Amino acid sequence: MSAGSSSLAKAAAAFKLANDGLSPFASQLVSDVIKAQRRKESESRAQPTQVSGNTVSKIVDMVQDDEKSERNALVVTLSFYGLLRAEEASMLKWSDVHQSGNMLKLKIRRAKNDQLARGRETFCAWPEGSKRDCLLKRFRARASMRPGLDFVFQNILNGTKLTPSAISGIAKDTLAAAGVSATHHSLRRGRANHLQQSGVDFQAIKETGRWRSDAGLRCYLSDSPRAQGFTVTELGDEVGG
Repeated sequence: MSAGSSSLAKAAAAFKLANDGLSPFASQLVSDVIKAQRRKESESRAQPTQVSGNTVSKIVDMVQDDEKSERNALVVTLSFYGLLRAEEASMLKWSDVHQSGNMLKLKIRRAKNDQLARGRETFCAWPEGSKRDCLLKRFRARASMRPGLDFVFQNILNGTKLTPSAISGIAKDTLAAAGVSATHHSLRRGRANHLQQSGVDFQAIKETGRWRSDAGLRCYLSDSPRAQGFTVTELGDEVGG
C-alpha cells in the first residue's frame, strides 16, 4: 500500500495483459485496493492554495525602485487581476495592454476557449492612480526607454521573452517573499473565488478567466454562500444571529 493508486492501476493493467486477464474475484479485489488507495490519497491531499487580493496589494507595497522588482510584482498583479495562465502572461505584449479610465483590457493571444485562434479580450478593474496602476505605468515607462522590448515580461539582462516556466518561478518566489507558499496558478484560483464571493455570476467568471468548460471552472471554485444564492442582507442577518 506504499505505492500510489496510479502505479497500482498500471501494474494491474500490465499483469492482466501478460496473463490474459484476471478472474472475477481477482478483478474485484484489484479494483477495491485501487479505490481504497485513492480515498487515502484524497484525504491526505492538501487543499489548493488561493492567493488573496490583500496578498497582491502587499506585494505591490513591497516593490523597490528597480526594474526587476517592478517586473516581478507586475507578473503577480496582472496574473491575479487578469486571471492569466503562465503561458498567457508569457505571450503578453505591450500592444495587448490598454487602459480606459478605471478598466484595463488585456488581449490574450492564445486561450484555451479560443477555438478559432482569434485571440480573446479580458477586462479587469484597474483604478486610475491606484498603486497597481502606478506600478504598471512606471514599468511601462522603463520599457519605453529600451527599444525593441515588445513583450511585457522579459529577461532584464538580455531582453528575451520570459518562458511560462520562468513566469511561474517568479510568481512563486515573489509570493514566498510576501510570506505566502503558493504557485502562479494559486493567483488564478484566488481571483476566481474572490469574484464568486463578490457576487459575480458563474458565466461571467468563466468568460473572464477563459475557461473552456463549466466543469473546468467548478474545479477551481470553493463552496460559498454567495454561490448558493444568499444575498448580502441574508449573510449579514446570519452573522448577526
